[in-house]
Formats: sequence, structure tokens, C-alpha cells
Amino acid sequence: MARLKNDGKGRLGGRTVGTPNKVTKELRSLMSDLAKEDFEIFKLKLLSCKPADFCSLYIAMCKFILPSLSAVDINDTRAEENSFSGKLREMRKEIEKEVE
Repeated sequence: MARLKNDGKGRLGGRTVGTPNKVTKELRSLMSDLAKEDFEIFKLKLLSCKPADFCSLYIAMCKFILPSLSAVDINDTRAEENSFSGKLREMRKEIEKEVE
């Protein structure tokens, strides 16, 4: 009888947790060596580009080095309460209460 998924007895095959993938490790090592060996050639070719192409490539390369930032949406109601229009609304409400 086959084991059922999520039977409480652990994983069903595959690498154990924390075991690195050998192919990925080898590929990263090869790419790192290639980048180190050809860096001077790459740098010379990069410097010979047109300024617009240089900027585009530079920005594209920075994406691999720098962390990307995500947009933040701020909904601040305090600014509206302290604004001139907010004060006018408060005054209007007070006047309406007095009239009633």
C-alpha cells in the first residue's frame, strides 16, 4: 500500500532539507569563473558603447547587485484633517449643529 501525502511521517523522497543541489552549485561556479576570466574584455566593450547603451546596461547590471525596492502606498488621513478644507468641513458641521 502506498503512503499518503501529509500522513505525518515526513517527506516522500527527494533531497533532505538543507542539501544543496549539485548541478546548481556547479553551474554557479562555472559562471563565476567565466565572469572573472572575461571581466576585462567585458569592461572594455562596455566602455566602448554609446552613452545611452552604457547607461541601459549599467542599470540592468545593477539589478543583479542591488536589492529592488517595492512601491509603497500611503493613505494618510491626518493630512486631510489638518488641511484648510478639513477645517472648513469641521466649521460647517458646527454651524449645522447650531442651526438645528
